[in-house]
Amino acid sequence: MAMVIVFGSLNIDLVMKVKHQPAVGETISTKTYDWLPGGKGCNQAVACARSGVKTAMVGQIGDDGFGTRLFNTLKKNEVLASGVARHDSEPTGMAMITVDLDYLIVNQIEGRQMAEKMGLKIEDSAVALASKLAKEAGLTCVMTLGPLGCIAIKPDGKGWKVDAYSIGDELVDTTGAGDTFCGVFAGCVFKKMSLQETLRHASVSGSLACKGHGAQSSMPYESDIEEYLEQIPKAVAV
Repeated sequence: MAMVIVFGSLNIDLVMKVKHQPAVGETISTKTYDWLPGGKGCNQAVACARSGVKTAMVGQIGDDGFGTRLFNTLKKNEVLASGVARHDSEPTGMAMITVDLDYLIVNQIEGRQMAEKMGLKIEDSAVALASKLAKEAGLTCVMTLGPLGCIAIKPDGKGWKVDAYSIGDELVDTTGAGDTFCGVFAGCVFKKMSLQETLRHASVSGSLACKGHGAQSSMPYESDIEEYLEQIPKAVAV
C-alpha cells in the first residue's frame, strides 16, 4: 500500500498565556493553560493526512495520559498509528525532530545558520542563499518567507516563488504553520504534483493554519486548501 510515512516526534504542547516572558529566576502566574497535541512529526503527519493522502506515523510515546491523547489524535485524523510505540518507563517526549531525505525546507533564519555551518558565504538575497544550499547539498531547497510566501531552488539553479495567501486581521497564532507547510508539501510530492503546484498548496495551507489557536486544531483540510488556492497567483520563475 503506497503512502507517506512520517518518522518523527510526538509531544504535548503546553500553552500558557502570560503578560510577558519570564526573566531568569522569575515566576509568572497564568489563569489557565492548554495542552495540545504537537511535535514536528505528529503535526506533519496530521497535516499530510488532512490534505487527502494516506499517512502513517512512526515514533514513540510514553505510557501516560499525554501519550494516549496523541495516539487518539492520530487515529481521529486517520493516520495509521501501528508504528507508534509506547515506552513503559519514559514519559511522552517534548523534543522536536524533523526528518527530510529529497527536499530541504527551512525558513530564512535556519537557512542562514545552515549556510554558516557549511562555510558558505551569507548573502542578503533569499534566492541566492537557497541556491547555494541547493547546489552544495545536491537537493531542492525550499525556503519559507513568512508573509512573503516561499521559494524553491533546484540544484541546477532553476527555481520558483509563490506568494502567501494574506489572512489579514484573521491572524491568530502562527504555531504549527511551518509544520503544516511541510506536511502538505510531503503530501503533494506523494501525489506527484509539480513543484510549482506543491509550493502553492503548501503556502496556502501554512497561511490558513495561522487562523486558529494551537498547532493541529487549525490545520486545514483538503477542501479548505482547494477553496483558497485560486486566491494566490501561479508560481513565477526566479
